[in-house]
Amino acid sequence: FPADTKILTGHNRMTTHGNAGFNCNNHPFWGKTKDGHFALCHNGVLHNYRYVQLVEHLPETKIETDTYAAVQLIEKYGSLNFSTVAKMCETVGEQFLFTILDDKNRLYIAMNGNPICLLHFENLGLYLYTSTVSIMKEVLKDSFLAKEPCVRVNVDDGDIICIDSKGGIEKSRFNLCEYWNYRGYSAYRSDYEEEITEQLYQVAEMNGISRDDINLLLDIGYGEEEIAMMIYDPEILEVCLEETRMYFEVDECI
Repeated sequence: FPADTKILTGHNRMTTHGNAGFNCNNHPFWGKTKDGHFALCHNGVLHNYRYVQLVEHLPETKIETDTYAAVQLIEKYGSLNFSTVAKMCETVGEQFLFTILDDKNRLYIAMNGNPICLLHFENLGLYLYTSTVSIMKEVLKDSFLAKEPCVRVNVDDGDIICIDSKGGIEKSRFNLCEYWNYRGYSAYRSDYEEEITEQLYQVAEMNGISRDDINLLLDIGYGEEEIAMMIYDPEILEVCLEETRMYFEVDECI
């Protein structure tokens, strides 16, 4: 890494929207405003991203991933600060955990429903975060950090925090919205898209796959082309169905 590196971000994707084989669909996503460049990562699924792109008149791009709508909104607002991050969060109105790093080494974290475990190692001048406590324990288990004193920084739904390059923290809030009702999203589908989906059902049934399983994958955001590819690769199909069922189980618990 460059000698002046301040922040490292890693992201392991559960692919929903956008083929991960095309790197433009993978996190982090780059954006630019008058304030400079930024990189955005996202934990969650924006089931309504097409609707947001439509009503907000966001430009079409080759990027297929739902997360990119959040980048486009900040670019549309023209700057990156507490106000524009809050406006973006309120517009997407979903479950999410956004992390946004600008080119001045400021890290914004915005939370609504999806977890974060953020630790501050004050003696080291270090912040470390993962999505869950259990993952954090695995990270620390065989690390020198396991012996270092730290405190957990509390982040609640509706919080936006900003950590600057010197480790200082500022906090703000955004208005919590009801989660998008992704089940029943078909109201925004065209007759042509409905016809394609019906063909997908027929192909699935010919291969012993139920309509309920196809609906699960559609509900979480997989496209028809991606599901069609899964039908002919039972191993990948089963992994994706298992992840999807787990997601909806967690969602119902929340």
